[in-house]
Amino acid sequence: HARAAWHVPVARVGAMELDDVVDDGAPVIASLPMGGGAVRGPGAGKLCVRWGLGNELRIVRARGPADAAGADADDPGTSQGAAYVVQWGCLTGASKSLADATLAPFERLRHRLDLAAQGDPSAEPARCAAAARLFAAAVSSQLSAHADAASERAAAAPEDASAAASAGYLAASRAAWQLCHTVFVEPGDGTGVVSGALVDWFRENANALGLGESGVTERLRALLVDIAAVADEKNDEAMRESSSEFARKPEDAANYWGCFKALVALGWTDAAVDLAHLHSCWDEWRMGKASAKPHAELLEAVVALLRCAPRLERVDEAELVEEEAFGDDVVDEEETFGEPMRVFGGRASRRGGGERDDSFAARRRDRADARDRDPIAAKFHATSAPQLAAFREAWTRQVRRVLDDNALFDSCPDADLAEGARDALRAMAGEESAVARAVGDDAGWLELFVAEARCRLHSLRPSGDCAALARRCVAARGAGASPEMDRLLLAILEADAPAVASACSKHLDAWFLANVAELLVAAAGGESWAESAFAGAALRRPVATLRGASQAELHLVEYGAALATRKNTRESAMRVFPRCHTRGAGACDAVARAAAHPPGAAYARHSLA
Repeated sequence: HARAAWHVPVARVGAMELDDVVDDGAPVIASLPMGGGAVRGPGAGKLCVRWGLGNELRIVRARGPADAAGADADDPGTSQGAAYVVQWGCLTGASKSLADATLAPFERLRHRLDLAAQGDPSAEPARCAAAARLFAAAVSSQLSAHADAASERAAAAPEDASAAASAGYLAASRAAWQLCHTVFVEPGDGTGVVSGALVDWFRENANALGLGESGVTERLRALLVDIAAVADEKNDEAMRESSSEFARKPEDAANYWGCFKALVALGWTDAAVDLAHLHSCWDEWRMGKASAKPHAELLEAVVALLRCAPRLERVDEAELVEEEAFGDDVVDEEETFGEPMRVFGGRASRRGGGERDDSFAARRRDRADARDRDPIAAKFHATSAPQLAAFREAWTRQVRRVLDDNALFDSCPDADLAEGARDALRAMAGEESAVARAVGDDAGWLELFVAEARCRLHSLRPSGDCAALARRCVAARGAGASPEMDRLLLAILEADAPAVASACSKHLDAWFLANVAELLVAAAGGESWAESAFAGAALRRPVATLRGASQAELHLVEYGAALATRKNTRESAMRVFPRCHTRGAGACDAVARAAAHPPGAAYARHSLA
């Protein structure tokens, strides 16, 4: 993602030897002899390469000294030397806007971690995890807003390749961030069960995961196109007043039942219900056609079971974002310690300790989306892992009861409907072979993984369970359409923080890498727990080859360097560098000194002296 920008300043460069010239301590790192063109001979000078600000190299051409052997005595030794600037990894456009929007949550995270370290040592891990959870929600909210805006811009300008690339990159970043949140940060809202969260994550981010042409999103898109064509055919026949006896129906569209079964297995309940309601039997039954009743009754039973499928209640992300912003009001330390729960989260952060803040629960009940939720589905939302298991057992018995109702299936004369409904119910009941068939033979390992988590392993935990299931699904279906995405997703599902950082460094920018490292370290329990077994703690341990800095600090320094490269992000860099305990002071000083001298200024100053 490097971008090169070349700038030519107007400064004149005097005649001098440049090997020992430094720009306030920045030495020349390469010096190349230069000749040819209008300037020849020993006085031709050199190309000198030096580090500039952040991710920047400055390349300067300067004449050799006037008294050099073979130089023209009448030549004063001054030329129109040009200084070029090469920059890479800069944060521009949507990336800059995202960095600006998430800098305050990053500072509040560090503030919360400092408070956690100063308090009761036994409470530090829980409070660090609560702080990480609030930070993850705040960044996820910003990523979603920026990704949605970029997607709208790309849709409005389909010929703009850069807009499409930006939208795709932000969508992939959101998917990776939310999966890290699900696996590393208080899995299952503190219950440890992540099956439902993984299903929700896949549903929200499937378009960004590189599933390929055989993925569920492409299959569903093709189906909807075919259903639209069926509707057009129906309208055309109506206009011609021709017989509708042989007209195609929505369920006759290619792969209708295949998509329905996949949606059921993957937990895309709303989409599956909507697709079932497109079946022609509903309209025929409402019109009084008796032959449609068996079809509608069978579909109605499947839809009813889908709508009441048990799931674990999840805290609303908007609620967490609201709590996270409370850090803006924290100024006085005594007042802060007087309200520890408000600093580390209220009702939504269950592991933060302290009393529950019911004001957040009250606000949640008043939210429009809470009032509009399906009241039937809400009755089957469990608040704990044992309750989920109990709900699931009772629900599975109901699914089995419908499956065993032979009269219900025998009365349906549509063999495709009966077979599709039976396969969907078997997948809902958790039959292993039925789940594999439901997602489709061409579906990738990730779809099989999510379907297994949805239908069979509904108490999946990230500590070993996710990794084992992911490896089994890869063995069964092979690699996905995007090897890069596979490496990133598998590293996250295996809860391998160093591998996650390595994968992110290859495909995502400095902003993402620095912030995800901070998230993983905070979720591991803070600096004083650097030797713990938590995966993220490995990023906080000092590394000898980095002169005592940690891997997380290195990523933060690289992020600061990306911000320091451009003038319009340099102020943000000066807010990031102080958070780097080992290298921050030096980096701040270097940026402050170097920013005062434009490219080539040092050469002009030395020549005038």
